[in-house]
Amino acid sequence: MTAFDNGKVIDTSMGFTPEAGLTMSTRAGDLDASLFPYLMKKLNVDADGLNDILNEKSGLLGISGVSPDMRDVLAARDTNPRAQLAVDMFVNRIVRYIGSYAAEMQGLDTIVFTAGVGENSAPIRKLVCAKLGALGVKLDSVKNEVVGKERIISQPASKVKVMVVPTNEELMIAKDAFQKSHLEKRVRVALQA
Repeated sequence: MTAFDNGKVIDTSMGFTPEAGLTMSTRAGDLDASLFPYLMKKLNVDADGLNDILNEKSGLLGISGVSPDMRDVLAARDTNPRAQLAVDMFVNRIVRYIGSYAAEMQGLDTIVFTAGVGENSAPIRKLVCAKLGALGVKLDSVKNEVVGKERIISQPASKVKVMVVPTNEELMIAKDAFQKSHLEKRVRVALQA
């Protein structure tokens, strides 16, 4: 998650690695540093073993015991308390970051949901926005259910515009790689000159 002000990044939930920040499919997100030695002893694993657990077996999968896929976790939450806990933790972490960023920037004008869960999960967007009423967020439940196109999903009376913006992560990676490869070629040519 990233906070922007006039196109400039103000803050991000990522830390040294993607392990920090939001709970993800198989990654835990923010954790208390004292948990690491405790888990290593409790689970009888070394640093590599713990790293594997925190990156591959935690997050939605580890909490829910169901799946790393939010669709499966949402489908199981009525009959599986761990799945409900995973959804609650996921939503609460998002709300906590948005609240923190709003305080840091002294307010906000737009919330954009994109990629993966943000782009494709109307139930998660609804749960997140329901907890942001104190910021003036008012979700339009009909617009929230529309699939596949860029749109505003907040009510006209909402103090904060809420949007869904589809993304093509693979295309963005390809464009970045293309730009970097051309830059490297120009640097090599310049160095040879």
